[in-house]
Amino acid sequence: PDLVHVGNLCVDVTLSVPVLPPPGRKREAAARALDELGGEPPMEVGGSGNILVMGSRLGLSSVGVGHFGGGDAAGAFMSRELAEEGVGLRRLEAGASDSSDRTLECVVLVDPLRAHAFSSRYDRGPIPIFGDDFAFGPGTLEYIAAAKSLSVNGMTFDELPSAAVFEVAAAARASGAEVMFDPGPRSPSFGGERRAELDGILRSATVLSLTEDELESISPGVAPEIAAHRLLERFGGKNSGGALEWVAVKQGPEGAFVAGDFGSVFQEAYPVELVDSVGCGDSFDAALLLGRMRRSGARASLRLACAAGAATAEGHGAGRNVGTLARMRDLVAQKYGSEEMAAVFGAVAA
Repeated sequence: PDLVHVGNLCVDVTLSVPVLPPPGRKREAAARALDELGGEPPMEVGGSGNILVMGSRLGLSSVGVGHFGGGDAAGAFMSRELAEEGVGLRRLEAGASDSSDRTLECVVLVDPLRAHAFSSRYDRGPIPIFGDDFAFGPGTLEYIAAAKSLSVNGMTFDELPSAAVFEVAAAARASGAEVMFDPGPRSPSFGGERRAELDGILRSATVLSLTEDELESISPGVAPEIAAHRLLERFGGKNSGGALEWVAVKQGPEGAFVAGDFGSVFQEAYPVELVDSVGCGDSFDAALLLGRMRRSGARASLRLACAAGAATAEGHGAGRNVGTLARMRDLVAQKYGSEEMAAVFGAVAA
C-alpha cells in the first residue's frame, strides 16, 4: 500500500449540544445527548478513516491496520463504507480487553460555533487498551514496513503499548517509508506525562503534523515557528541522528506553515465557509504525505494540504464527508490560477 495508518479505527456518532462540557464531564454529556436523541444514532466513519478516505481520494492505495469488531453493527458499517471508498482494512486483535469483540464508537459533541469534543469508552482506560503484552502478529509488521508511508496519531498510543508503536515506526523508516506523527487531541499528555512517547516516535518520524494549539501544549510559551525549528534541531539532521525533516503547523483560518532545513514556508488559508472542522487536520495530513512521497516540495505540498483541509471544512463531519478532489482543484485554481493548479496536482496524477 501507499499509505498505512495504524490504530484508531472507529465510527463517529456526531451530536449537536448547546454548549461543550468541561473535559471531566464529556462522558456524562455524551450519554445524555444519546438518550435525548432516541432511536438509532447517526454513524459515520471516523478516527483514522478520515486520513484513509482522503488518501484514497488523492489516488493512494490506503489501508487501516487496527481493531474492529467481527460482527457488530458499527464494524459492519465501517468495513462496508471504507471498502466503497477503496480503503482496505487489516484487523488487529484487541487482546483480553472489553473492546475485543467491539468496534470503537466515538461520540463527537458539536456546539453552535462548530467547536467539538470527543468521548468514547477508551476514556476509561486502562491504557494501552490492547495490553502491555501486545505484539504484532506474523507478517503484520512486515506488511506495514513495506508501505510507502505510515501514519500514527496520538490515539494509537491509547491502544498499543509504546514499544510496539516505536517498533513499527522504526521498521517503516528503515525500509525508506515516510513516517508521520500527529498527536491530535492527546497533545497535552505528550507535553506532559507522555513526553517520552513523543520523543520516541519523533526519532523515526519524518513529519510531525499538529495544530498551533497542540504545538503550544508541547512547547509552552514559545512562538510557533521557533518551537517548530527547535524540534527539528533536536530530532532531525545529522547531529541528532533523527529522521525528522518537516514540522507542519496547522493554523486554522490563518493557514499553515512547514518548517524544515529550507527555513519556513507559509500558506494562506483558502476562503471557504466553515461548516465543520472535524477531519480537516486528517485531510491535511493525507495530502501532505502525498506531497512528501512525490517529492513535490514544501510549497506545493502545503498548498495541496491546505486545499484538502479547506474542502473538508465545507462538509458536515468527516469520513465519507471529507473534501473531494474536484473541490480541491477548484480552490487552488480560484486562488492561484489553472497553471498553478496543474503544478500542485501533478503529484496526484503521478
